Amino acid sequence: MKLRFPIKLKLKQHLNPHQKLLLTILLFICCYQTGKAQLLSKSQMLSDLKQLEEDILEIHPGLQFYESTANLEQLFEETRNNLPDRLDRIDFLLQIAPLIDSLKCGHTGFNVYTQKKPKFLNKPKFKGLIPLHFVEVEDKVLIRRNMSNDTVYILPKSELLEINEEPIQTILNKLSQLGLGSDGNNQAGKRSYALKNFRLAYQMFYGERDSFDLKVRQIEKDSIVDIRIAGKTVPEMTKTIMERYKLRPVSAFKLRPVKDMEHVAILDLNRFTSTKFDPFQMGFRKRLKRVFKTLKANETEHLIIDLRNNPGGIVNNVVQLQKYIYDERFLLVHEARLNRKYYKSDASFGNKFSYFLRGVRKKKDHLRFRQYSGKRYRVKKKWGYDGAIIVLINEGSFSAACTFSLFAKSNDRAILLGEEAGGSYHIVSAGSSHISKLKHSKLNVRIPVVRFDYNVRADLQSPLQGVVPDIIVPKNLEDYLNGVDTQMEAAIDLIKKFEAKK
Repeated sequence: MKLRFPIKLKLKQHLNPHQKLLLTILLFICCYQTGKAQLLSKSQMLSDLKQLEEDILEIHPGLQFYESTANLEQLFEETRNNLPDRLDRIDFLLQIAPLIDSLKCGHTGFNVYTQKKPKFLNKPKFKGLIPLHFVEVEDKVLIRRNMSNDTVYILPKSELLEINEEPIQTILNKLSQLGLGSDGNNQAGKRSYALKNFRLAYQMFYGERDSFDLKVRQIEKDSIVDIRIAGKTVPEMTKTIMERYKLRPVSAFKLRPVKDMEHVAILDLNRFTSTKFDPFQMGFRKRLKRVFKTLKANETEHLIIDLRNNPGGIVNNVVQLQKYIYDERFLLVHEARLNRKYYKSDASFGNKFSYFLRGVRKKKDHLRFRQYSGKRYRVKKKWGYDGAIIVLINEGSFSAACTFSLFAKSNDRAILLGEEAGGSYHIVSAGSSHISKLKHSKLNVRIPVVRFDYNVRADLQSPLQGVVPDIIVPKNLEDYLNGVDTQMEAAIDLIKKFEAKK
């Protein structure tokens, strides 16, 4: 932390004993006041807690679905009674995290952009970030990409054991309290979200750091080394990724063939939004149409749609994809709704205007979106695909990615393969979000405003789970270290079995 004083001291100036004593006192006072300012008083925490409770009860549209929210007000009261006299902002976050968890909603949680305010369209320029990307395989946190200056001791696919003498699993458990990425009781999505956003999440919890002391296990050499690496900015890391790994920005989706399998294709679908400027998502639709023209021209019989680590996107883009793979009109959402209290009080003018354009119908305690509720969509028969489909999902598949997966599962349109997804099967509270800005702790809590009730067979799985695949294939450590994609290989082997039966 940088301390600034109104008095400029010349480093070469000799300080007499009285000046040294005065400087020591000034440093003590400044450090004490700075530390004191970081602590929240009980009255401040109670004020923030009251604001959070009012916002959640008024805005969140999915509180009636899970039994855990039946006693939500009582949970808030218990949290109030258990608050200590003082806490810093992160300990306060950990204190109220169980309240967020009780909602069972992966779209409700703490935003990581809480330290600095974004300027117009630019994200905050953070510095002192840990320059590493991670992946978790069989409960081991492996270094996926290394953007640090150390390429001697941090070998490819090394296992991270500690950061600044704290076990990585302890850190991950803490960062998972952000609460985002998992619906129901599934905790894997929260860990996936924490890993994906590790750099900013770690900084939020531990502050900016000039360096990081790591304990790393070099798996190939079976040796443990202690390393110190310097913190970096996002632009510095981006430059290193492009130079060291020859990577470029990932597009929303890409169609590719399977080697030695003529009528099989893979659609890597990274997100349901365009990654470039795309007004009204017309570019997304045009590129998607080209994909299915190609499938038709190549007489593709088996399509693997890879939705692993797809965080979601726009529901309309999901519908556009569905129009190509179903052979008759389909109803995706029984009802899309938002709370009337939120619409009357907290919704911005822009949001209200947006809701008006979509068409809303007033009900007793909510507003019903006519755009989605009970709507049957026409299919695209000309370029439609009627072949077999395998959908790959994992704990990083969330929101709109699960919208596609759950409907395919319910209608027997595809075989789902992989691991339990982060998103739920029955409903999702998503759409646009309200940010509850807690005045004293400066924490920003994201609260979704629209609830989607899906048209699915409810008896297929528990509402407390994420979308469960038909065939569970966990990641395999040995395969990963050898560059083998276990789940993709399982999908290809399944297609080979189908072909052998013909």
